[in-house]
Amino acid sequence: MEENQMKERKEMILSLMNEPSYVPMKIKELAILLEVPKERREELKEVLDALLEEGRILGFYGPSQGLRLCFHRRAGGRRFCRTGS
Repeated sequence: MEENQMKERKEMILSLMNEPSYVPMKIKELAILLEVPKERREELKEVLDALLEEGRILGFYGPSQGLRLCFHRRAGGRRFCRTGS
């Protein structure tokens, strides 16, 4: 994947995760929301892995033990993860 394409996809995902209505999702749920076909989900995972590695998003295991992803913010020097309303 080209560097520009990767940057655009990262910004698109961060923009989505920064929406007030966003709730943590599994990768599969995120792929469905973004209409990513199954054959291109590896590309989505590559972008998400890069964001996780950079510390720009967080991943955690929910009650069903599926990995859920959320936006990583700083508020007054603290990190927090919005988990919905």
